[in-house]
Amino acid sequence: MTASRINSRGKGKTGELELASQLWREFEVRATRNLEQSRNGGCDLILSADKADGPISYLNLFSLEVKRYASPVKPSIMCDWWCQASTQAERAGKLPLLAYRYDRGEWLIRLPLQALDQRFEGQWEHHVTLPFATFSKLVWSRADL
Repeated sequence: MTASRINSRGKGKTGELELASQLWREFEVRATRNLEQSRNGGCDLILSADKADGPISYLNLFSLEVKRYASPVKPSIMCDWWCQASTQAERAGKLPLLAYRYDRGEWLIRLPLQALDQRFEGQWEHHVTLPFATFSKLVWSRADL
């Protein structure tokens, strides 16, 4: 295995743990790493909470794909990330959610417009990218309280 592949895995693991921590702080939702993701595919984080209502009710609509990168990526790589998130979400019967962060940057959340408006159902090529703070407001506004 090459050093860059090992560094990539380490950066991916670190990113997943960072986002898991952020989800706990913001929503009191536990996010554990899916250790089968490399072998079987699937989302990067598995969500759970002590109660079935609140933010978890909305967050469970999504299959989470997490990326960390040194600097902004080319549009083709971003497209690959979104395709990966969409494929995994489709297999899981969920909506795709791509969370990514560049070094020294904030978490950005890409999700399909369907998450905001059902008129876009199944049209995952129509998506929006939000800063985590805006995504947090969306989650709280959609949470079953």
